[in-house]
Amino acid sequence: MTKAIRAGEYFSSVEQIVSGLRELLQSSPYSPELKSTVKKLRSQLKRYFALKHDGTYLAEVLDLFPNWHRKVQYLEDHCRELVVDIHLIHNMLTNAEKEAHNHLSVWLVRFDKYRVKEGSLIQDAYLTDLGVDH
Repeated sequence: MTKAIRAGEYFSSVEQIVSGLRELLQSSPYSPELKSTVKKLRSQLKRYFALKHDGTYLAEVLDLFPNWHRKVQYLEDHCRELVVDIHLIHNMLTNAEKEAHNHLSVWLVRFDKYRVKEGSLIQDAYLTDLGVDH
């Protein structure tokens, strides 16, 4: 199995867990299931980002547009922050549950923004490569 396929499988799992976290936060924010779900997310994110960020992150974009290095670096840094923050949130759930819920809600918003920015960068690269004015 290629690295890209494994990364895709991990990310599919990450998105399912994130969806479940949103539901938990809305329906029963103090559920004991929250901590185990965050722990599972932490594990999957770590695996996903390790595969995705091994020096080849968005290589297909950089191959087309090497001068977009800063944009790609920004997204990669954002990814690292998301991983670090989910670790902190998991630890908070043990010590300060209410504060952890607030941080988790903010983290979910940041995760969504990251996905949109990453998708936009990839789309921009392909459209620019095709000569489409956007």
